[in-house]
Amino acid sequence: MALALAGCGGEVLDAFLSLPPTEGAATVVVGVTEGGTTRVYVGDLTSDEGLTLPLGVRSADDSPVGLAYFARTVAQAGLTPGWQLAAEPGIAAPALAEGEDAVLGAPSAVFETDLLADPPGWLRVERLAAEVSTFRPANVDYVCPVFGPPVLNEELPLATSWGVALSPSVVLLGTPSYEYVRVSRDGTIEPFSPDRLYTAGVQVDGRLYVGTASGEVLRGLPDPESVVRDEAPVGATLHVPVVSLAVGADDDIFAFLSDRSVRHFDGVAWSEWGRAADIAGSIAWIAPGEAVITSNTLEIVYHAAQGSLQVERVVGAGVLRVAHVPDVGTLGGTSEGDVLRRDEGVWRVLGSLLPEWWVLDILPQADGALLLSANGPVGRYTVARGICPELFRARVGMRGRLIPVGDEVLVVELLASQLETALVWLPAL
Repeated sequence: MALALAGCGGEVLDAFLSLPPTEGAATVVVGVTEGGTTRVYVGDLTSDEGLTLPLGVRSADDSPVGLAYFARTVAQAGLTPGWQLAAEPGIAAPALAEGEDAVLGAPSAVFETDLLADPPGWLRVERLAAEVSTFRPANVDYVCPVFGPPVLNEELPLATSWGVALSPSVVLLGTPSYEYVRVSRDGTIEPFSPDRLYTAGVQVDGRLYVGTASGEVLRGLPDPESVVRDEAPVGATLHVPVVSLAVGADDDIFAFLSDRSVRHFDGVAWSEWGRAADIAGSIAWIAPGEAVITSNTLEIVYHAAQGSLQVERVVGAGVLRVAHVPDVGTLGGTSEGDVLRRDEGVWRVLGSLLPEWWVLDILPQADGALLLSANGPVGRYTVARGICPELFRARVGMRGRLIPVGDEVLVVELLASQLETALVWLPAL
């Protein structure tokens, strides 16, 4: 499919913009603002007639043309092919659909015109243009879910910095000074003395990967008593304390070390891919052979790929946490309260959890991700619904983690004193 933007009355072609196909999408919604009037067109890509837009000649100074692909067919949505409505921008319009249950749902892909490109083309974006979103069919009524009463709600006189589940009812928490506690679902919180100085841990597909102060990386099965059962070393000892780990597979493991180096294990040996200029302490696997490392420097993150470490720019905010969410992509939480998605090295805003409050952590889920804000709320992002800002309100924290424990979640927050940690064990949502 392609969209030609031409002048009225047979004038010369102003721009020809080819549209990237989106698999399974049969409905396209195009929004255009001209002379203070907004026009929205709905086309059926399965029809022979296609979609013809009678637009005037456009320049790069004009508002971009917004376009969204929707996976649901026109027939399923009950839309009239070629439907058109004109109204002032921002004024609520009736639903495009015919029928009470005819709803388009979430877009499969969203684009805007880029008339400055040579040749002019479509730029993929994350937000629907106002022209399109104003005239989308009204969503069915949706009430954000909320967590039930916490299973556990306590404070610890320790400044914990990391944690990992050792069973569906036990979590190990550690501090920078190598103090450890085991937190149980029944409310038991007890000091713990493991046989190694563990510094990081992550559980992937039921297997536990841990790093130590001496630079070891071990893998095995999580165990509440021994931490790692049937442990095996991952390559040779790195001889530098492990700050954080990110695992894609047994032959695709990243370690961020206290000397700021990023190491990668390919199933045979560790190799160094570069060194960051500062230590932020969060590394996330995002794709086979790729990882992102957060930075304490505003507006940058580090991208590890193909054996090297490169700086990526993030305009306007510091990225505090990164997580890869299957079927969604790589998400980032910022110091401005925004949730970003990375698309081929470009970070775009999906929405805000709470403006100007840090997004401390992102926990991937099957349909999106849970989000932790510095002022306490646990929210959620899904592709279909966007952001629900408050599923539960915890305490105000300086740093924090959302630790998955089976289908439940342990919220761990370093409090403002930076000497105490708040623990909130939330039941399954």
